[in-house]
Amino acid sequence: MKENKIERFDEQKANEKELQAYYDFFSEILKEAHPDDPPRPYEKFKKQILNYSDSMKINRWVIWENGVIISYAIMYLQLEGENLDQTDVDIFVRKKWRRKGTGMILLRKLYEESINENCSIMNFSTLSTMPSGIAFLQKINARLGSTEHINQLKIEDIDMDLMNEWIKKAKERASNYELELWKNRIPDDKIESFVKLYNDFWNSVPLDDLEYKPENISSQKLKNGMDANVRKGWKSWLLVAIHKTTKEPVGFTHMIYTGFNKELINQDDTGVAQEYRNKGLGRWLKAVMIKLIIKELLEIKTVRSENAVSNKPMLNINFEMGFKTYYSESYWQIKVEKVKSTLIV
Repeated sequence: MKENKIERFDEQKANEKELQAYYDFFSEILKEAHPDDPPRPYEKFKKQILNYSDSMKINRWVIWENGVIISYAIMYLQLEGENLDQTDVDIFVRKKWRRKGTGMILLRKLYEESINENCSIMNFSTLSTMPSGIAFLQKINARLGSTEHINQLKIEDIDMDLMNEWIKKAKERASNYELELWKNRIPDDKIESFVKLYNDFWNSVPLDDLEYKPENISSQKLKNGMDANVRKGWKSWLLVAIHKTTKEPVGFTHMIYTGFNKELINQDDTGVAQEYRNKGLGRWLKAVMIKLIIKELLEIKTVRSENAVSNKPMLNINFEMGFKTYYSESYWQIKVEKVKSTLIV
């Protein structure tokens, strides 16, 4: 390791001492970002960083001082899709070393790599719990594109009578549909039709002011993402609404259990194909999934969900269920050419 210089961090080749230093760095960052969450177990954290989708390339850089990682940058590059000119990036700096220029040093590295990878847009994200990141992006004149609420629901606060009512009404209004639970994989005979549903959902999600082209995600990319979750040791549940006549998937809700916090499960995407909306399918899916979690994952006490502020239909369902806003996450964009002018200044 080189002191006070940027060094590529290859997690696949890192020794145990370097991985431990990486874990210590992120444990401090995560404590600031999610102050109510317990520390992530080291072995689970290591599994997370060593396993990722084959449809993605990840580059990491760190700056060391006295054997300690003081700052870090990451770049995610999609290997297929309609937005290959964009890269998701992040910069993290330990509190003690902030406002000392290391963030700008790492930004220069991200700029150089973006040029090398033919990317024209950098995408950043910030949390309301870490205002230093917001200040940094404002300083470099990044543009705020969208904000999501991260909402939480305590299992003990769920109105089960309401969940049962949603299930009953859905069965009355949507009698030509049935639900299937897929654990950790999508059945081979359903993958193509599910991809069609997923793309329909994904391209209907409000983008607000984000510059982003509609995606047509391939079945292989979706499978690669699910396979990576399995290798990480995560539980990945898809509850899918199937049209009884056509046998086609028309709606879904997705839950991910990482095990980082034994009492927490993450509510991922929930969507219904546009032509099948207003039948109560979304509420039916959410209610049944909650009951499955309570029945099969006895340790879970909290469900956490992300929703775009502009996605009023899904926010309404979540607030009816009892979700409460916990913090917010914002997404920012900056043209790579604009980063160059920031670095020159």
